[in-house]
Amino acid sequence: MRDGKKRRSTLRSFDEIEARPIRWLWRYRIALGKLIGIAGEPKVGKGLLWSYLIGLVTRGELDGDLDEPRNVIVVTTEDEPGDTLKPRLLAAGADLQRVSQFTMGAPGESVPFRVPQDTDELGRQIVETKAALVVIDPLIEFVDGHADSHKSQDVRQALAALNEIARTYGCAILAVIHLNKSASTNALLRHEASAAFTQVMRGTMLLGRDPEDPGGDRGSQRVLATTSSNLGPEPPSLLYEIEPSTVTGDTGENIETARIVAIGESPADGAALLGAVDEDAKAESDEAVEFLRVELDHGKQLAKTIKSAAGDAGVGPGQLRRAKRLLRVKSVKDGFQGGWVWQLPEGDRAKGTALAPDQPSPSSPSASQAESVSSGSGETVEGDGSDEGGGLDSTAAEAAQ
Repeated sequence: MRDGKKRRSTLRSFDEIEARPIRWLWRYRIALGKLIGIAGEPKVGKGLLWSYLIGLVTRGELDGDLDEPRNVIVVTTEDEPGDTLKPRLLAAGADLQRVSQFTMGAPGESVPFRVPQDTDELGRQIVETKAALVVIDPLIEFVDGHADSHKSQDVRQALAALNEIARTYGCAILAVIHLNKSASTNALLRHEASAAFTQVMRGTMLLGRDPEDPGGDRGSQRVLATTSSNLGPEPPSLLYEIEPSTVTGDTGENIETARIVAIGESPADGAALLGAVDEDAKAESDEAVEFLRVELDHGKQLAKTIKSAAGDAGVGPGQLRRAKRLLRVKSVKDGFQGGWVWQLPEGDRAKGTALAPDQPSPSSPSASQAESVSSGSGETVEGDGSDEGGGLDSTAAEAAQ
């Protein structure tokens, strides 16, 4: 041996090891005592999501094995705590006395936190606060600068320290990771730098734009999909909505921010969020386009009539919304007290012209902002081109980082 000493080994019978179940901070998504990753494109709303989760943890309302409010530690330099982070937490309904920002050094000092060198100090604060959750955003910013984040061994050594902290103190560590510029639709190949970032983690999630959002790329709907899990069954993807919010600051002034709220479940998986084209889904979309074209080929129809007929024909709401966008269908109010009606754009009837997937629709928020409220013929034009509402408010868009 290089140090002149002979190394010893240990055998431990599994008969002596205690078998125990996984304990969950968030059932089947974030396990206590484990390092879990959440990835997503910039500005998609990752910060809003973990603020939302902090709100639930500090109120004791997150579906898991903890039955009371718990404390949280946040490690981040991405945003200013006073004008960005605290307003988001307020909008999420977090108990702020249970949330602490972790920094190295004495108050007022600027000492960077480094993994693995400073993980023992983080562990000390976890013990001090009895924190159940630690959020690190973004993880790569805090990995020791001497470590090559593109080398698996360097990354494993750095993250092993975080895994040990989570395991020792029984807290969950949620690490935010960015996506690389690859065109792959495999989420595990899209995580930044070394693949070891996700190999070391016991589970990963992906936050992305809802492929079925009526607002398209400017829409406010997001989907959270589990992309890997070594600990339990893969849970369904969840659908969220980003909405503007106003909170009262400590000086009594109103602060405009944003929050993310849960809507329900989504059929979209990680590949769909990254733009994969599933052949079955494409075939279903083609069928929905043909159905809607036939329905509108001879003139406008009540939206509720079309939706009812779509249900009878086996065309789901998501398929119908996508077909509506592809065919550039317009939504108008038929008379003062009439219902919403759908119609093909002028000149497209009997042709059923569909847009390419990346071509902006005249009924999208970006195209509809300049449309008049009145069509000049007694019909009120639905401003965003859909029955489900418009795109993300500018304040919310700026906050969705």
